[in-house]
Amino acid sequence: MAWVLNGLLWCMSRLPLKLVVPVCRVLARRMVIWGADAARISSINIDLCLPHLSTEEKDDICWQSLMNSMLLVFEIAQMRFRQVARVRRAIVSVDGAERLHRAWQHGEGVLLLTPHVGCWEILGAYLGDTYPVSALYDRPNFAPLEQPILDARQRFGATMYPISGAGLRGIMRAMRAGHLVVLLPDQVPDYQSGGEIAPFFGQQAYTMSLAHRLLQRNTPKVLIASALRRFDGHTMSYHLTFSEPEPAIFDEDAAVHAAALNASIEKAVIAAPEQYQWSYKRFKRLKKGQANIYRRQ
Repeated sequence: MAWVLNGLLWCMSRLPLKLVVPVCRVLARRMVIWGADAARISSINIDLCLPHLSTEEKDDICWQSLMNSMLLVFEIAQMRFRQVARVRRAIVSVDGAERLHRAWQHGEGVLLLTPHVGCWEILGAYLGDTYPVSALYDRPNFAPLEQPILDARQRFGATMYPISGAGLRGIMRAMRAGHLVVLLPDQVPDYQSGGEIAPFFGQQAYTMSLAHRLLQRNTPKVLIASALRRFDGHTMSYHLTFSEPEPAIFDEDAAVHAAALNASIEKAVIAAPEQYQWSYKRFKRLKKGQANIYRRQ
């Protein structure tokens, strides 16, 4: 199965953007019309988080979000098989590069919180050229996908650790060694891992406490990182940003930290709501017996 997936990714990596982008646009619009599950979930989340927008504005964000999510598959394929230099050339601007470098020179590690905005995968191509990078990853539900995705990420120098006891210990060692540790902060943790209930766009959301644990055991600098796509006709490039989080993210109180974490994520999302992965079930049930907002009626 692995060789079949690698073959498919290789074929995708050769497709021209002037074909890929229009196809993804058409498919995304069709997903909305057909009421596909990803479109339905996106619409629910956008209604909850951006209630001030008009129906037309919400619909526009919905299909663009789906299009951007589909593009990620082709981008992973390019990261797996395209020349490293060619992938990096697509990064045309970096806002906060000096901020990132100063944080790393601090010498006690950097925690890079990277929400599901834009092409977060491309950050590894930029970071691995200069910094030692370690990252946690959640194993995909479809097991054969795991190795191709790891190959694409590790090709640029990142050391990947699964979300497990051993993986967390590896991340702790990497941080003490002064690495850049990359974490996707808007993933909903399982109830065994633990988390805090905190507001996210005015809605209560179960929020990971992993970043809080890392900050309580270490003294790294913390930055919010994002990689936004820029479309110009049939070409696509990337604009990277490294910004400061909300100050309360360092608070010893886990609930205060979680609220600041979500507020920091919100700022990254608002910068480009059409590139956020709204199809993720961010507002799962918080307690037994509560209504499941994502269930089909």
